[in-house]
Amino acid sequence: PDMYFNELQQQLYKQHAMIIGLFIIWRMLKSLGLTCKKLACVAAEHNKDVCNHYRFKFGAEAPNHLVFIEESCINCQTSYHLKGWAPQGKRAIISSKFMYSLLPALCSDGIIYADIRKGAYNGPAFIQYIEDLLDHMNPKPQPKSVHVMDNCAIHHIEEVMELCEEHGVHLYYLPPYSPDLNPIKESFIYVKSVLHHHGQHFQMALQGKNEMVIHGFIYAALATITPDLAQSWMNHSGYW
Repeated sequence: PDMYFNELQQQLYKQHAMIIGLFIIWRMLKSLGLTCKKLACVAAEHNKDVCNHYRFKFGAEAPNHLVFIEESCINCQTSYHLKGWAPQGKRAIISSKFMYSLLPALCSDGIIYADIRKGAYNGPAFIQYIEDLLDHMNPKPQPKSVHVMDNCAIHHIEEVMELCEEHGVHLYYLPPYSPDLNPIKESFIYVKSVLHHHGQHFQMALQGKNEMVIHGFIYAALATITPDLAQSWMNHSGYW
């Protein structure tokens, strides 16, 4: 799918000894309903059969039962523009040494809980997050009773499983290399676009290391996630 027109032209000549003009190749592709779009890179380890089995299993779950979590980082680059100026032949570089971790929980109503901390999460911090999140969830089979997260090592801490079991919350792990099955990924794109809109003010807060203001910007961005947005992201991932 990533061939240029001239490469397609050469391939057609090699296989069929036919010389076809580039414009005709373009018309043929268009007539087949094919359009040029940004390539999506899928990990080689991605197992389509495992993902299909996962989708089949979750087909019986009510969408309002599901709560998704995932960690993302917020740094100086979040608020910078995507392009910048630099001398010819040199890269435009910015510093991103300040990093905050954002760990929200997304359900069909929006964000039900989120935590922000400087640096990355470790085991004890993640366990504390789960304890706090479970206060906003319900035992199965009530709404917000199924906890879904990816397969990274920190998510498999035994205490996490025990806490979910104590609260009557079902815990599921996504198949490996399947970020498309976690709708919270789209929420990160949305939140970072909101922060980017406040670029200069948010950048000043980051550079001044004013954590209260930084947290305020991030929580305010999360608060703009509506049920309609959350449900549309879940729909894109196949849950609605």
